[in-house]
Amino acid sequence: MGPIKVNGKKYTPAAVMPGLKDAPQIDNTDLADVSNLIRHAWGNNQSVMKIKIVKATRKKLKGRQTTFTPAELKKVFS
Repeated sequence: MGPIKVNGKKYTPAAVMPGLKDAPQIDNTDLADVSNLIRHAWGNNQSVMKIKIVKATRKKLKGRQTTFTPAELKKVFS
């Protein structure tokens, strides 16, 4: 949500991507597969996203109603 800087370039998305937590047709396996596709398409060669991590993350964030800000993501992933 909001403007974000990637490699020094500022991006301001027109809209927020809808969350997948309320999409019952996308199960944990599908979400792990999509995560791995995106991860590797962008050159991230870390180990594959495991289904159990997706499941635990969905459970942990179940009650969250707002999108993540760049500052929140940076705090978690930096």
